[in-house]
This record gives sequence, C-alpha cells and structure tokens, in this order.
Amino acid sequence: MRNRSLLLISLMVFASAVSAELKIGYVDFARVLKQSPQVEAEKKKMEKEVIATENKLKGLQKEIENLQSKLERDASVMSESERQKVENQIREKVRDARRTQSEFREDVNTRNNELVGALQRRVFKASKEIAEEENYDLLLHSGALHVSDQIDITDQVMSKIK
Repeated sequence: MRNRSLLLISLMVFASAVSAELKIGYVDFARVLKQSPQVEAEKKKMEKEVIATENKLKGLQKEIENLQSKLERDASVMSESERQKVENQIREKVRDARRTQSEFREDVNTRNNELVGALQRRVFKASKEIAEEENYDLLLHSGALHVSDQIDITDQVMSKIK
C-alpha cells in the first residue's frame, strides 16, 4: 500500500512538472469561419446570385399563376386539347421552378463545402506554422468547453490567412 501511495505521489509531481512545461494553444475554427474575409466575400457574391435566382423563380411563379388563371377562367370554352396544352405548360413550369430551386440549393451546398474545406486547410496550415514558429507542444481546435484568452491563438491564425 505504501508503494502505491509513493507511486501516486510521484506521478502527480511528475504530471505537474510536465504540464508546467507544456505550451498549449487553441484555434476557434467557428470564429474564423464567421469572421473570415474570404467567407464574407463569398457571402456577398452568393447574395447577388440568390437575388437572380429569386427573380427567375418569381417570373416562373407569375407564369404559372397566369396559366392557372387562364385555365380557370377559360376552361368552359376551351377544347380538350387546349385545356391539356395549358395543363402541360403549368406542369412544365412547376417542374422548371422545382429544378431551378434544387439546382441552386445543390450549387450553394457544394460551394459552401468547397469554401469551408479550403478555409479549413488554410487554417490548419497557418496553425501548424504558428505552432512550429512558437514551439507549441499541443494545439487544439474547436470543441473545447472553456478556453482562456492566454492560449487562444485564433487572432494570430486569422492574421496569417489573410
């Protein structure tokens, strides 16, 4: 029993001595993602595309509404073939609108994934360079419950990737 106590005390002393020598850093990737100028530039670019896509969808919606109004208004005087032609046009416009929305969502997701991936690679590279330059023993990113300002190097990383 005495040997175990001695071993435990020795381990605790050794652990505290080792931890005193460790240099630990932390990078908040979520903050980098929020505040990065690259992300801001991409958001502005995508806002323009969103407006263009919304305008296209509004135009399609207006065409659909006009065709539906025509069908409701003139159904009693239309021949069967004319009615089917208008119904087919409506279905085609609805499909176009859904396809446009789907393609746009897919494009946005792809671009977001590419942007985040590229930014993540840059952040990791910059973090590694800082860790090597400043002799960090351990560098963590995201997922920490609490990080003191003393070990947070997020601002340094953001400066390096600009």
